[in-house]
Amino acid sequence: MLHLKDGSIRVAHVAGLVWLTLAGCAATKSSTPAEAPSATITTSAAVPLHQAAQPVSVESTRAPRIDASLTDGQIASIASDLHRAEINDATVALAQAQNPKVKAYAQEMVSVDANVEQHLDAVVQNQNIAPADSTLGTSLRSSDHALKDALLAQSGADFDQSYITAQLKSHEDALRLFDETLIPDARNPALNTALQATRARLI
Repeated sequence: MLHLKDGSIRVAHVAGLVWLTLAGCAATKSSTPAEAPSATITTSAAVPLHQAAQPVSVESTRAPRIDASLTDGQIASIASDLHRAEINDATVALAQAQNPKVKAYAQEMVSVDANVEQHLDAVVQNQNIAPADSTLGTSLRSSDHALKDALLAQSGADFDQSYITAQLKSHEDALRLFDETLIPDARNPALNTALQATRARLI
């Protein structure tokens, strides 16, 4: 079973807290209140991560069920890719974020996701699950590469807002992905337990 330390970070809640901090800073510089991230998740083609006073538009991970049913190997690969994407984006944030709270959040993401990834790898190896690619996995990796490239083009306060907005939406999408696809399709009991533990940290 995958165990997370008591009091471990609740990712979406912390991301929201950091967003409110950024919005508060922006509000002190403008008479117009800062706009919170839009709840709408789009699947449109690449959209600039930061447009003046507009929330980021992030590609949704709630992709159509291209694969009728995923195998345990495909599920393990997708879950691993999600963790690696978090680490990659957080690493960019550590180098480019301006706000100390954003940097602290990014560092926590690196630590948490590296820990979860390590436990997931152990489960996959112990259960002799052979990782396998899938159409969904390929699509998610492509979206993450596009997001990382867009983040790399940002700097300062613009980067901070873009990164946090992207985090809020990516975790919303990840919750749906775990609830609607990964956990229901996982047949191996140990893998299913690990996925449920991972899902719990997204709350």
